[in-house]
Amino acid sequence: MTVAIVELKRLLIAAEQYLQGSCTIQELHGRATELAAVSHFFQGHRSISELAQEWIAAIDCRWNECNHVSSPLSESEFRAWLEGQLLRLGSAEA
Repeated sequence: MTVAIVELKRLLIAAEQYLQGSCTIQELHGRATELAAVSHFFQGHRSISELAQEWIAAIDCRWNECNHVSSPLSESEFRAWLEGQLLRLGSAEA
């Protein structure tokens, strides 16, 4: 049985849109946070929670809204990371 995790699909779509320039870093962060919250609330598999936290950390390292990251990711580094994640996790269209 396959269970669709809608929030994960929304995160992947947002990542694709970010790479295309039609999604902001704030929107992407919101999708990752949404996945983390849903995973926590429904006591999802640990790997989903870890994935959400990894994305939140990477996005935060790029966004660096409060200048709290001493070595934030550059835009090119972040885009390369996102592309790698999309390859690893598969297309949102699947």
